[in-house]
Formats: sequence, structure tokens, C-alpha cells
Amino acid sequence: MAAVKRALTERFDRTYIINLPQRADRLHHILAEFARAGISLEAGRVEVFPAIKPDAAQGFPSIGARGCFLSHRGVLLGAMQDKLQRVLIVEDDLAFSDYLMNGGDEMLDGLDAMEWGLAYLGHNMKMPQTTPPQFLATGDFTVGSHFYAVQGEAIPLLVTYLDAVLAREPGDPSGGPMHYDGALTMFRQAHPSVCTVAASEPLGYQCSSPSDITPRSWDKLPILRELSQLLRRVRTIVTQ
Repeated sequence: MAAVKRALTERFDRTYIINLPQRADRLHHILAEFARAGISLEAGRVEVFPAIKPDAAQGFPSIGARGCFLSHRGVLLGAMQDKLQRVLIVEDDLAFSDYLMNGGDEMLDGLDAMEWGLAYLGHNMKMPQTTPPQFLATGDFTVGSHFYAVQGEAIPLLVTYLDAVLAREPGDPSGGPMHYDGALTMFRQAHPSVCTVAASEPLGYQCSSPSDITPRSWDKLPILRELSQLLRRVRTIVTQ
């Protein structure tokens, strides 16, 4: 297990775990996932960022979408203010892949040797399969921001871009309020010089759980919520 910690979090100046304070269930899940990998919270190195829950959507698709956007922006702004050069950002519904749990050092060594600004360690893209797995440059659109890294000049560039999105009106052709993963894609289109890479073998998956961005009606009923959570956990195990 110690090899996973050395291979993952010690490669970054700081690892941020985004968690809504009201979601103790998700915090328990992600801390257990990190503990399974031999990683514990460490001030200045591996920290929980209290996710933002705004009172209104203000042009975003939902209140949750705005909160997600503001939370990721808050993480990046803090990284910029602390003059960090490489940060790993994790959402609290992440599940590490078996490949990462069993090592993954060679693949992460390759990431260290590459020039990149944005790296997707987990994603839903159809990447070419390589032997051994490796990080590859990509221009594909991806949904999800559950497991990614930003480094170098891409950090302040992304903060500036997100601030511009916040200042625009909904529907602005340059990109107004939107889901955060969409903003990442539009940022990449606006800054083609920022190299984006993605793992040919994802190192983590978004674990199915009740969403604060697009909650379903059955997640509001205690008995159905518990059943829904159980089915999601089973589905996550099966699909890994």
C-alpha cells in the first residue's frame, strides 16, 4: 500500500478532496478509499476542501452545478495563491481502480516525464489501449471532473478563464455559466497550447452515489435512498 502513496500524492504539491460538509457519507467513503491506498490526510499535502453550496443557481443549470463550479475554482485559486506548481483534485465520489491499487508506478512515472497542463487520471473517454498503460495527449471532450491534475501556468490561466465565465451572461457564445466539466473543455479549446493528457487505463472511477448537482426524486426518500445507494455500490464494483 505504501507504494501507492509514494506513486500518487507525493508526486503533487497538494491533493485536494472536494467534499460538501453536509455529505458525511461521501467523506467517509473517500477517506476509506484513501486509507485503502495507504494515504491519510496531511495538512498542506492532502486536504479536504469544504465544497461551496450557494443559495441560488444565478444562471447555472442548477444550484449544485454552480456549487461544483465555485468549489473547483476555489481549489485552483487557493493553489495559485499558495504558489503551488502541481495539484491533484479529487471529488468525494472517487473510487481508485484496481490498476492503481496494485501499483501504477510506471504509468505515473511517465506522467512525471511529460509536459502537460491538465491531466485526467480518471475520465470517460475512449482512449487507445496501450501496453503498458500510459498517459496520452488528447483533445477529446470528457464529462466528469472527479480525478484530475493541473500544473504550471495552466493553474492561473484556468482561474482567469473561470472568472471570465462567471462574469458572462447565460448563453454567451464565449461561454457563460455552465457545468464545470464543460468549462474545462471550453478552456482547453480556448488555450490549445495547454497540453491535455489522459490515462489510457483510468486510475479511478466516479462511484455511483446520490448527487448534489442533479439529485433524483428517490434520493429524497430515506428507504429508497438506502436501496439506491446499495444498488449504486454494486454497480460500481461490477463495472470496475
